[in-house]
Amino acid sequence: MQRTMGFPRMHKEEAERRDFTPSFFAQFLKEKEATIYVEKGYGSGMGLSEKAYLDANPNLVFCDYRTCYEQDIVVVLRAPETEQLQWMRPGAVLISMLHYNTRAARNELMESLGIVSFSMDSMENADGTRVVVNYYGTAMGGARAAYRAFKSKAPLTERDHPIKVTIMGMGQVGLSTARAFKDLSNYDMHMVDYPGMLVEFMTRSITGSETESLEELKQTDILVDATQRVDSSHYVLRNDQLTALPDQAVILDITADPYDLTIDPPQIKAIEGLPTGTLDKFVFAPGDPEWEAAVPDFVDSRIRRTTVSCNAWPGVEPQQSMEQYGRQMAPILKVLLEKEPQEVSVDAERYYEAALARSSYTYYKTYIEKKELA
Repeated sequence: MQRTMGFPRMHKEEAERRDFTPSFFAQFLKEKEATIYVEKGYGSGMGLSEKAYLDANPNLVFCDYRTCYEQDIVVVLRAPETEQLQWMRPGAVLISMLHYNTRAARNELMESLGIVSFSMDSMENADGTRVVVNYYGTAMGGARAAYRAFKSKAPLTERDHPIKVTIMGMGQVGLSTARAFKDLSNYDMHMVDYPGMLVEFMTRSITGSETESLEELKQTDILVDATQRVDSSHYVLRNDQLTALPDQAVILDITADPYDLTIDPPQIKAIEGLPTGTLDKFVFAPGDPEWEAAVPDFVDSRIRRTTVSCNAWPGVEPQQSMEQYGRQMAPILKVLLEKEPQEVSVDAERYYEAALARSSYTYYKTYIEKKELA
């Protein structure tokens, strides 16, 4: 069964440098039935040359951007824009971070174009554990940026009490963020004399009580949104509640849910009034003029604290991130080189086939979306 795969680069932001590394493509040397097209310049953002890729797999074909999107299977970490989706032919497969539950408009577009989609962030085992993920890389990228932003406000040695980090959300992202702050704090213990760090989780029983949440916010230095909401049209914290945060506090938007005004009701952030950043711009001071453009007009953003937000946190440390994604993705892609996309099954005995099947939009629409709406 002859298949072609396309690996385009990501061009939306100058600071986006992530591409799969040569070691990833080396795992497809024995795939004689697959022709792999790679965009010219692939890996250059991470200092990798075309020769490094060809040394790993001499069968790679370097081509232009659009040609990558014209293949049977297209693999790109961040989801393509509308124009690139329209380059794909009906029946082609797209594998990307598609985030079905927060991208309703894109889901409809892909379906109308006849694209068969599998979302990397939905590839899970039978226990619901993600198979393609870099929780710690995501967490450390955000935690380090927020920690630097906070430390820039005043020397740690001037403090007489611990830095308090308050995390909303106790899923894997929240837990990994706590670990990242712990590691950053441990490093500083050996570098400067400061009173340490206290990391706490604010559960729904606290965020659901305005009195209790305001008391927690008054004592918080770094507030982290790591929530995962069933209903993304409702806030967890209103903008006016942020008055309780100290003026020098920093908010870390590690979840980075985007605003989506194409659906009714619109998708909003868990903390009202936050901007969404990019790899090019992920720190917003309260008086930053770019704040206005990053927040819809109907969202109240009058109360502001320095906010650290990025729509691609693992991209802050690209090579480590892509080495990990490459190890996770290779066995999943090999399934699609052996079977038609419609044939993969969640009941398959093969671990990676079942994980792939759970990531299809068909599976999401049939089982997950209906469950979420119930």
